[in-house]
Amino acid sequence: VNTANSQTNFGLFLSDQWSVNNRLQVNYGLRWDADLLPERYFERYWKAVQPRAGASFRVNDRVTLRAGGGFYQGQAY
Repeated sequence: VNTANSQTNFGLFLSDQWSVNNRLQVNYGLRWDADLLPERYFERYWKAVQPRAGASFRVNDRVTLRAGGGFYQGQAY
């Protein structure tokens, strides 16, 4: 096994939820990734910050609308 060509990945995700009222909830989070590729081939990249957000709205007892999105980044290679 040649460890000079190995790769290490780190990831961290923080999130929180806020109940605006009994019908509306908002959640949000932040993901951070670090792809540590071999330095002899690639530069180290530590700035992969990706925000996320979502919301759910209860229309009535049978219907809830949900939406969410964020910025997503693929792997560095």
